[in-house]
Amino acid sequence: MIAILTATQVTRLGELAESLGVDGERMLHRVIDAGLAAIVARGTDRVGRTLRAVARNTGVSVTSMRGHGRSPKVVRARHEAMRRLRYDVGMSLPEIGRAMCRDHTTVLAALRKLETAEEARRDAAE
Repeated sequence: MIAILTATQVTRLGELAESLGVDGERMLHRVIDAGLAAIVARGTDRVGRTLRAVARNTGVSVTSMRGHGRSPKVVRARHEAMRRLRYDVGMSLPEIGRAMCRDHTTVLAALRKLETAEEARRDAAE
């Protein structure tokens, strides 16, 4: 089972990373990702496997996806993770919100944004 961090805990980890500087932040991300990788390696966690797959495909760490970053690359990865958790894993919006350190309404907004973008792509292709 994956350890779900609260938004406060994620903020504290972010503050710790900032205080450690760039090298310290990289080290902290590696430690967290290694911990998640250990959970995934046991094969007991579909959330962890999904997040790691998105991380591999996008080049964005699991920690960054669950963090507060707003760069387009991180946001796209986060939204893709939410989409996969909803439709591939079958999680509810509140479950996804807890896994991603977000409110369920944020998850809903992300999924709607993805749907709108997909509809616009289909309309443009016609």
